[in-house]
Amino acid sequence: MHADEKDDYWTLQSSPLQKQLEPLLKTEAIDGVEPLGNQFAIDSKESVPELLKQPLFGQPALTSSELGRARSAPTVLGPLNTYALLDAARLPFILTELLEASGLTSQSLFDGKAQEEMGEQAPYLVQLEEANSFTRKLFTDGSGMNGLWGLGLGIFLRSRSSFASVRKHMRKMTRVQIEKDNTWNYFRFWEPKMVPYFLRGTDVANQEAFLGFDLELHTIDHAGTWLRMYLVGEPRLTPPARIIIKDRDKTSFQRYGRRQYVHDLKDWLYDSFGNPSKIEDTERFLRREIRAAHKGFRTTDKRIIAHCVAASWLLGESAMTTKRVKTSDVLVNARGAKQLYDRAYKYRYMVED
Repeated sequence: MHADEKDDYWTLQSSPLQKQLEPLLKTEAIDGVEPLGNQFAIDSKESVPELLKQPLFGQPALTSSELGRARSAPTVLGPLNTYALLDAARLPFILTELLEASGLTSQSLFDGKAQEEMGEQAPYLVQLEEANSFTRKLFTDGSGMNGLWGLGLGIFLRSRSSFASVRKHMRKMTRVQIEKDNTWNYFRFWEPKMVPYFLRGTDVANQEAFLGFDLELHTIDHAGTWLRMYLVGEPRLTPPARIIIKDRDKTSFQRYGRRQYVHDLKDWLYDSFGNPSKIEDTERFLRREIRAAHKGFRTTDKRIIAHCVAASWLLGESAMTTKRVKTSDVLVNARGAKQLYDRAYKYRYMVED
């Protein structure tokens, strides 16, 4: 699918001991991608942001490695299809209606009883067409009435394989085996901001089980950057059939969870208060204050930490060491954290103003 490329900043090897001929995960950042506007009163509407037209709907020439694999699998010579894997749980009863009305080929990854019971929380694979109105909705700003961008609905895929083949491959990953105890867990691999953490942190076997050599993943990271991820190199003769979750993967999930918590906390603070103290490096500030609250209150309780961080946000400095409000009588418990927040709120909105 891709020409050979020299190592660059975005090349991430899964292990320092990785052999030269083993597959390598490549990640390309497409900077500057912005959602479409509502395009009211425009006759010829765009369906995809300009920077994504070629990556998502272009038809690049076959590479030498693809031609080589085509000798044993002629179907690889087909056109590059574009798929989205979308989470109905983000828009229950709405997403399924939109898919049905779109006229596009779509189907849940669940079958039978699981689909009957969880159809409105299931992941749906849809084959996109560039000019389709549903495609336009996916790339239109979600703050408007007709847009779905920014709702974290799922991931995008490119493949020369058929819809049925891609769905079959995706279904194999809905449940994964845990190496440590051989149990099986549900795997929400269509979470757009989680999957880069997993693919970058996992081993070659899992990368190949996820992507193979006919899948290209497109997603958005926490910074809002569009990422394109795929494998280059020579496939192994017997690629792994399934993903196996190892300790290194659990570490990746923990890193994602911490980053997502900071992201959610930031969204809540901005929605609730804006940025009253004009903090510049907001994520660094939040990470520092989360650590301070965790240490000062000796807890991982997210409610306590959120109250402490909100107090710091309103004060523009650490609530754990501030002299702007009284802290000597604050108890190291949930009530004390709420008290600290209340005092910071009064300072910001009743004293300073």
